[in-house]
Amino acid sequence: MFVVALSDYDVPMPDQSGFKESALRFALGMWKDVCRCALFEDSSLVLVLNKRDLFAKKVEEAGQDGNKAFRPYLSKN
Repeated sequence: MFVVALSDYDVPMPDQSGFKESALRFALGMWKDVCRCALFEDSSLVLVLNKRDLFAKKVEEAGQDGNKAFRPYLSKN
């Protein structure tokens, strides 16, 4: 089981080269590495995306002027 916090989409995390990516992207990259690992070839893997409530709250609080990534999905109501 691999657990990833959706609410970390906007939490910067430095990688090895010093470039910052979101903690969510970092965790999903690790998930991809686990899935490709030969040791787990015959294993069942489960990805759990948690903290959905905090994620939804952050997106809502960002509003129309918030995070560019969500602008196409936010309604004008």
